[in-house]
Formats: sequence, C-alpha cells, structure tokens
Amino acid sequence: MYGIRILGIGFALALFATACGGGSSDGSQPVADATTTIAEAVSGDDRPCDGGAFPDDEEFRQMLCDLQWAQADLLGEGGEFDVSWGGRISAAILLHRDDRATAMADLALVLGEITSG
Repeated sequence: MYGIRILGIGFALALFATACGGGSSDGSQPVADATTTIAEAVSGDDRPCDGGAFPDDEEFRQMLCDLQWAQADLLGEGGEFDVSWGGRISAAILLHRDDRATAMADLALVLGEITSG
C-alpha cells in the first residue's frame, strides 16, 4: 500500500511538472521549497494550469491538470490509488495526436473514477 502511494505521488508530481506547473519564460521550472509538504502544495483553491505541455490544445492540458489535482486530492485524503490510472493516462497522452476525441474520453473516464472513489 505504501509503495502505491509513493508511485501515485511521483506520478502526480511528474504530471504537474509537465502539464500544470508554472515556469519562467526561459523554460526552467521553479524549485519547490524542501519544507513544503504535499498537503500544503495541493491545499486551497489556487490550482494553476499554465505549463508548457500541449500549447496548441488548452482543453487537453486542462484535462491533464484536472487529473493531477484529482489525484493529489485523493492522495491527500488517504484514498485508494489505482495503479492502472498511470498507464491509462499515459496511453491517452500518446493517443492524443492520432485520435484526440478518444484520448479525451479515456481521460474523462479516469477522472470520473478518481473523483468517484
């Protein structure tokens, strides 16, 4: 169970860094303060989604951010994390270029599972 949480946290942070994390104009990402906990990082209503991933598809990037925040909420609440979500999200990201509609539908299904749990 502990390993699944670590995997979930790692995946959520990786997704945040690529899709939702704010960066400077030179493309570098800000370094988080080592004393900041995950709970502090995901608390509140300030949920940015201004990363550089999918610059021509803001809706897709927002979906990825919504997934990341939903996973962070779930982990913060001590909920059950399904390890299959990571693979399904990755597959949808890879499918985006060839079949955006199916990729969005797949991501919406994962988001529904996360938020209903």
